[in-house]
Amino acid sequence: AMLESLAQRTGMLVTRTKSGTEYLETLNRIKIFVSADIGMNEFMIKNFEAMACGCVLLAYDQGAAENQALGLQDMQNVVFYQDIAQLQEKLARLRSEPQLAQSIARNGRELAVNQFSFARIGQRIVEELEPALRPRAPLSLLERIRLNLGV
Repeated sequence: AMLESLAQRTGMLVTRTKSGTEYLETLNRIKIFVSADIGMNEFMIKNFEAMACGCVLLAYDQGAAENQALGLQDMQNVVFYQDIAQLQEKLARLRSEPQLAQSIARNGRELAVNQFSFARIGQRIVEELEPALRPRAPLSLLERIRLNLGV
């Protein structure tokens, strides 16, 4: 409903696609992706897919903690909104300042590719598993006796 309302107010086209090739081709064709993930307290993967394809992502502000954890910065690599009026205002600015839109899209793509690709996420998991485990606590007297007895 939010996207339909926005389309009526701004002339944007609301597009629905099938997953896979059709979705990828659509993302590669559009310049601005408006996410309607309102009140979810997290960003869905489609947002990062749009960024990776070079779209300017207009996303509902999920909160400072989530934004900071993901490296998302308003008007730097993403455009946040908190209501339709703010979304319309920022959309108008992007339309009137194409260089700003291009810069945000470029920065968003760089963030998505460098931080959220499957290869990078896999690498980060491996990095988190690399540090040595903490030293084992000393065995108690009972544990030492059981170990010596093989019980």
